Amino acid sequence: MKGWMREYFSIPNLLGYFRLILAVVYLAVCFEARTQQDYYIAAGIIGISMLSDFLDGKIARHFNMITNWGKILDPVADKVTLGVVAVSFSFRYPLMRTVVLIFIFKELFMGASGLLLMRKGWRTGGATWPGKICTAGLYIISFVLLLFPDLKILQVNLLMVLEIGLMFFALVSYIELYARVLGELRRGVLGGDINMKALTQELRQRHRKYRWAVPVLLILFCMYLLVGAVLPFTKHPEVKKQTKGGFDVSECYGSGIGSDRARILEDNGEALDERIRLIAGAKERIILSTFDFRADDGGLDILAALLDAADRGVQVEVFADGFNSWVNMEGNPYFYALSSHPNGKIILYNKLNPLKPWNIMGRMHDKYVIADDTAYILGGRNTFNYFLGDYKGHKNYDRDILVYHAGQGESSLKEVEAYYRRITSLDYCSVFHDKEKIGDYISVRRAGQNLRERFQCIREEKPQLFEAGYDYREHTYETRQVHLLSNPIHRYAKEPVLFYEIMALIEAEPGNSVIHTPYAICNDYMYQELSKAGKKVRMMQNSAANNGNMFAAVDYLRNKGRLIDTGIQLLEYEGGVSYHGKSVAVGEELSLFGSFNMDMRSAYIDTELMLAVDSPQINRQLRKNLESYEEKAAVVETESEYSYIPEGISQKEMSGKKKAFQFFLGGILERLRFLL
Repeated sequence: MKGWMREYFSIPNLLGYFRLILAVVYLAVCFEARTQQDYYIAAGIIGISMLSDFLDGKIARHFNMITNWGKILDPVADKVTLGVVAVSFSFRYPLMRTVVLIFIFKELFMGASGLLLMRKGWRTGGATWPGKICTAGLYIISFVLLLFPDLKILQVNLLMVLEIGLMFFALVSYIELYARVLGELRRGVLGGDINMKALTQELRQRHRKYRWAVPVLLILFCMYLLVGAVLPFTKHPEVKKQTKGGFDVSECYGSGIGSDRARILEDNGEALDERIRLIAGAKERIILSTFDFRADDGGLDILAALLDAADRGVQVEVFADGFNSWVNMEGNPYFYALSSHPNGKIILYNKLNPLKPWNIMGRMHDKYVIADDTAYILGGRNTFNYFLGDYKGHKNYDRDILVYHAGQGESSLKEVEAYYRRITSLDYCSVFHDKEKIGDYISVRRAGQNLRERFQCIREEKPQLFEAGYDYREHTYETRQVHLLSNPIHRYAKEPVLFYEIMALIEAEPGNSVIHTPYAICNDYMYQELSKAGKKVRMMQNSAANNGNMFAAVDYLRNKGRLIDTGIQLLEYEGGVSYHGKSVAVGEELSLFGSFNMDMRSAYIDTELMLAVDSPQINRQLRKNLESYEEKAAVVETESEYSYIPEGISQKEMSGKKKAFQFFLGGILERLRFLL
């Protein structure tokens, strides 16, 4: 009896049973976790499990309690604990499912190989150092994810990629080790117990001969990514004769009252409210296109409204850029709550694929919201706090235009929707996690419930947005014509169609025009076209110190003189908040609104939209808004001098970060400025 008790119920084995129980307790706590405290408890359980794993080995060796059953129980408890931890995170982070699959494959291989070698007379001496590193990595990553459950998806994915690399390294090491042992056994060199430590040490010495291989391969892969991503865009296509002949300036102008009415949305809070009002009033379909969608307060408000619309039976479609979706949407249960809904769909433009770097740079930069055949909003705002709502923290100033179809004749809404249908039909547009079973995940159900509760709070706090019979006609102005202008929609280097059309409209206008852009990064062709307009154009952009885009700020300092040489009147905005508005007032009648920055990315790489609105009233509204920003802008005379600095406006100094960036990377960026 004493031998039986010693074999199965020694203190180290009891600790092994304890770890198995803890694995079950952890799983229950983790799945029901709702608060930060719950995640701390789950982390504490894993910590206790790790401590017991450390103690059982020490106790077994110190008190001579090593048993055959313990040799089986200990690794089983380890693998069960690790497997449970990995599986628990796979419900929150899709990339963890890859970790789980590799983990299962590794353990099955090790188990099968170990059994095969044991039948041939070999007895293992325990885990190898690559295996220990892999295990430690998974434990550390688990602690990080539990202690910081709100970690950004990009950071989480990087941790997952690191663990996948460690697992592959451990797997390859075990394959090499077992192959070596099998070969030795076949030759009759080894028998009985093998000094695993000595054998792994020998393999480690062999690996040192090839220690240069990993960094070299990493450098080669980075070069592959860099060259592959950059090379396709080094040559800028010229504007074709067909493009020039196919564009008629008169298409942007109308005669008489048109079927669309419009209003500018200048304030970030108003921009959020009008989006919610539009979505809440939809009865058939909602289409939202956005470059960047994040699950912060502003983004969650929009997601809550979209999910509520889907619950009402409205067909909801979200169109997002593939790169930003990987950074901010992948693995986020709030987006899964919408994508898995029977009435919800999220479509991605050019999903990120690092193995095909020549596709990486092609981005979708369009921003608009369409509700039924009633109205739409189009402009430069992305879907998160920087641009929507009046939440604390960093913000950008931007601009949208709301267009209401008054019900007479064809509306420009059809143009925008036709563009959406055309671009989403491309082969490299794909659907984002639309399987309904995803909605059954605990984290996704919880996220959906949070969104529904959030929407109820919005209804209570802002009842005016949900009043029946809101009269868009009363809150909009007449237009004579509203016409959509766009870039080519493919993902490779483009003709600068939209830039050409903007400049053609400006050059055809005898009066003065005003361009507002966050920054200007131009090539020779763009400088040449700006020179043609010359003094009849006034252009405002952020000063280098006020610019939220560090790359653009550095480029502006290096190429400011070239902008001055075009002859345009150049203004630098010093308002303290980065300006993101992209608008053009063409003369006294035509106004342009949209996503187009005055840079080479917008001209030659990204998909872009600008809405041309022929309306003296809208033009006056726009010019008034533009002037309100220009009151905080300095007029540039030379690269270092200003002809006018508004009273009360102090020109900020460049931050140390930007100065260091300019000093160390300015020369490199100069050669890559067409990608900025």
